[in-house]
Amino acid sequence: MFHDERVLFIGDGSGWSFLAATQLRRLCGQVDAIFWDHGTPRPKDHLNWKGDWIFTFKADLVLPETVLSKARKGAINFHPAPPSYRGIGGYYFALADGCKTFGATCHHMDDKIDHGDIIAVDHFAVFEDETPASLTDRTAHVCLGLFYRMINQIDRTGQIVPEDRETWGDHLYTRKQLSKLHKEQRAAKQLSLA
Repeated sequence: MFHDERVLFIGDGSGWSFLAATQLRRLCGQVDAIFWDHGTPRPKDHLNWKGDWIFTFKADLVLPETVLSKARKGAINFHPAPPSYRGIGGYYFALADGCKTFGATCHHMDDKIDHGDIIAVDHFAVFEDETPASLTDRTAHVCLGLFYRMINQIDRTGQIVPEDRETWGDHLYTRKQLSKLHKEQRAAKQLSLA
């Protein structure tokens, strides 16, 4: 089903995103891929793009409605956190909150961050000795599996069928809040060493 379609893929600069884009290229006729990390110059290639599907994978690039509306069949995000952790830094906040489970979320994109209708959520247990780095890697692995499952479903059926009826949490985590959490954790660590 994908073979004659044009797809925009946006991912971060991780190897996980390159694996996702590689699988997409195996299935699709034309994939325009953008790899971008926060703190580097913002890409502009996507602003004039038109095609069938947009897939974002672990990407921090927020797409305006003018771009989302150019995807004739859909715009899907693979968010590296469960619905209760919208926005940025879910790994850190979940560990600070003492969460016992975490996950990855696939959802339709709309003009708000991590807000569109949820398609699927894959949950997994958080280890007792989990660190932000280990949770980041484990979540990326789960997110990649979710990506493979969803794009293979589209390739087989031409559509994406919701698997879950979960809803988003009310709170949107921001870079400012993440920076504050890091400062608090550093201060607590320094106090414990004193």
